[in-house]
Amino acid sequence: MTKPSSVTRVTKVNKMLDEKTTRLFERVKLADDMVSAIEFNQTKKIKTIMSDKYFDVNTYSKKYNMSPIVYACSKGNAKVVRMLLTCDGININYYDDYSSTLLYDACKGGHIEVVKELLTYPNIDVNAGKCNCLPIHAAAGSNSVEIIKLLIAEPQFQVSAGFGDQETTPLMHAARKGQTQAVEFLLFYYPLSYITKTCFNKSASDIARREYEDDIADLIDTHIANQTQSTQPASPV
Repeated sequence: MTKPSSVTRVTKVNKMLDEKTTRLFERVKLADDMVSAIEFNQTKKIKTIMSDKYFDVNTYSKKYNMSPIVYACSKGNAKVVRMLLTCDGININYYDDYSSTLLYDACKGGHIEVVKELLTYPNIDVNAGKCNCLPIHAAAGSNSVEIIKLLIAEPQFQVSAGFGDQETTPLMHAARKGQTQAVEFLLFYYPLSYITKTCFNKSASDIARREYEDDIADLIDTHIANQTQSTQPASPV
């Protein structure tokens, strides 16, 4: 059997590289077109792009610097998110040093309908994310109590998520941004040991006062004082 010549092998390699480059170029172009279609709510165009063999829901748009599904989640477009979740190979829990999970993006924007759509997806991880960038942090920071309730209702939700030694807690996020409703809910959800946790020797109350959110700080301090008093044994008569 005759072995292929070096020229033939090089030709095949070049052809493969050309095909790979073409696929990448087409994916990026389709990502640009898809994000634009989402921006202008062009449903028919969205469906057409989804049917293209080169379309990849995870490919970043060069123009918008995010993938179509990231854009849809961050903008709160639940209809498009529902459509895109039917695509194959979605990196549902992906995050890196420069990006957060899809669920985090939806929580950060307070987009409850998008959160509901994402929570229906198999293997969604409500605890996934970088230090201080979990979905529960985003929901607390956006004062989205209803989203917080959805997250903690998930069977795999970890109460201790976001409570590492050098991590700011969801309560701290809400306190720093002056989100009263989220603070009130989290005060009654978390045990006292979590509420009094510090990060670099700063408590949630300290962080609130640093941001001139004195009403929030007073709310936290009063809750801690009441809880501490209620756990102390009664004095003998």
